[in-house]
Amino acid sequence: MSDKQPSRRSLTPALLAALHGALWIVFWGMIFQQVGSFQKIFIDFDVELPVMTAWAITLANCLHGYWYLILPVMAALWVGDLVVVYALYQRPKLAVLKWLWLIAMFLLPLGAIAWIVVALWIPLISLTQSLS
Repeated sequence: MSDKQPSRRSLTPALLAALHGALWIVFWGMIFQQVGSFQKIFIDFDVELPVMTAWAITLANCLHGYWYLILPVMAALWVGDLVVVYALYQRPKLAVLKWLWLIAMFLLPLGAIAWIVVALWIPLISLTQSLS
């Protein structure tokens, strides 16, 4: 029974870092897929965009020009996240710092995803209201 405990504990940082990475992949997928399609809708209907939506579209357009840099940068950040999570799991005295790091690493991509969703839906809702 004691043999299974260390292996389970050693897999936890990798699993948490993988979840962090998956959330960022969802964010980048939304940037590359959704923002472009919504931008076409907004251009077709000549919608005046809020600042938040304009920023999201500008970010997407900038990243489309440098798409080849995203994968290596995200891989390096994922490895850094894995190292930090693993180091914090090795030191029980840093349990508070570990939980703060984990919460921050989940809230950052979730906040970014929520920002994209809200930025795209605000002008879409005003467009559908003006069309009906």
